Amino acid sequence: MDVSSCSNVWVYLEEKDGTLRNSCLELLSRGRDIADRTGGRLTGVYIGQSADQAAKTAAEYGADQTIRIHIADAIGTAGKAQALASLTEKYRPAVILFSDTDDGSEIAARLAGKLKTSAAMNCQSLTAGKDGSIVWTRSIYAGNALLSLSSPEIRPQIATFRAGVFEKKKSETAKDIQIVQEEIAGIPGNSHIKIIDTIKNAQDASGIPLEEAKVVVSGGRGMGTAENFALVKELADLLGGAVGATRAVIDAGWISAPHQVGQSGKTVRPDLYIACGISGAIQHLSGMKGSKIIVAINKDADAPIFKIADYAVVGDVLEILPALIDAIKEEKSAV
Repeated sequence: MDVSSCSNVWVYLEEKDGTLRNSCLELLSRGRDIADRTGGRLTGVYIGQSADQAAKTAAEYGADQTIRIHIADAIGTAGKAQALASLTEKYRPAVILFSDTDDGSEIAARLAGKLKTSAAMNCQSLTAGKDGSIVWTRSIYAGNALLSLSSPEIRPQIATFRAGVFEKKKSETAKDIQIVQEEIAGIPGNSHIKIIDTIKNAQDASGIPLEEAKVVVSGGRGMGTAENFALVKELADLLGGAVGATRAVIDAGWISAPHQVGQSGKTVRPDLYIACGISGAIQHLSGMKGSKIIVAINKDADAPIFKIADYAVVGDVLEILPALIDAIKEEKSAV
């Protein structure tokens, strides 16, 4: 597409359990910043059945417009990519942002193939120039290096982003959103794919996914053993939060990979992040430094994590955690 004819920013609106994903709201917030910088319009693109609610939510997070395709039956990623390709050729957006979910990643890749453009996958950040060109940043080599990508002469510029990398924020000014209804003929169904079962990972007793939890309690190699790591889980359950872990803990097999926080894991932005026995390698810090309040427990007073912690507790985590757990239980029993 001609670069000069493209200016607007699109966010693909993806649902989970009937509501827009948090990651989509984060992308709308960041998309608003890009659109303001480039003088374009922010549009949420929705394919589904709850279009009115999706449009209302998108407006709350800064969208100027939603383009919606109402469907009566479920369609697969191939059909959604085909519908988006038709819309893209008609409206000519400059940027299209997707959540880095299974569906979002597949649709983005299929769309890029149909449009003969590029797609930057699993990005962690972006910078936008006033001319609308984007530089995407993603991790490589198992999180040990960062790669910057740009396609300044190609439109649309497509990328997927992991949840938690951007701050979710509602628009300060209420607005009436423009809703555009589109009908796309010939969208293929989902006949060649059948979902047999869905297994939810990285959820704790609270039932909250790690990247959406308001409280995250993470453990590192300093917990010593898998048996000791159970203290991290117990504290997270008491606080109604989710369990996180460093890569060393995942590699040791103390907990499954979906709980990993960091450059090669998940990015979280909880209200409270408690780091237990975590020294603070840069790969881990990149996945949790956006937390509102960080409490770090470590016996090494010079541990790097203390440089970003709001509260630093210097001591043996295997003595401090049981005492903290007992104090919380006592407080709860007194209520």
